[in-house]
Amino acid sequence: MSATSGPLIGFLCGGFLILLFAGVGGFLIYKSFRDRNKAEISQSWPSTPGQITEARVDRSRRTDSEGDVDYSYAPAIEYTYQVGGQEYSGHNITFGFRQSFSSHAKAEAALARFPIGGQVTVYYDPNNPGEAVLERKAGGSTLSLVLGIVFLVISLCLGCPVLFYLLTGAVSSVTTSP
Repeated sequence: MSATSGPLIGFLCGGFLILLFAGVGGFLIYKSFRDRNKAEISQSWPSTPGQITEARVDRSRRTDSEGDVDYSYAPAIEYTYQVGGQEYSGHNITFGFRQSFSSHAKAEAALARFPIGGQVTVYYDPNNPGEAVLERKAGGSTLSLVLGIVFLVISLCLGCPVLFYLLTGAVSSVTTSP
């Protein structure tokens, strides 16, 4: 391994990390604006009656670096509705990420509005009736936007020193060459 391969590997790993953070940040910001735009457009969507066919709480397990286990609970529903004589099914309450809770009881409380067999108003895209929501808002879009900005700031904080190093290293190698 040559003397220059160490910094090169560090640069490649650092560059990958910077691009990863920038990519995640960009995706979250894009998703936030897309969900907000969909929510705004859906204000003019027609509605139709629907019926809740399933309501449950999904549990997700996470293990941290110390081995501690943490659970989150998210309400999940299924509903059916008809448009133009054709039956459709949906599962989105809002646009965006599903809301999750730290306790099963809180998730159950959120589900209380959607009892199995209950009637709901379904808002559907007239150009694509299979796309529907029960509430015309963007769930979690503010959190997505904030997290996206945080990831972009981190990528800038990591990227500026690397860019400075590259520019000063490139300048010094040009000025010191015979």
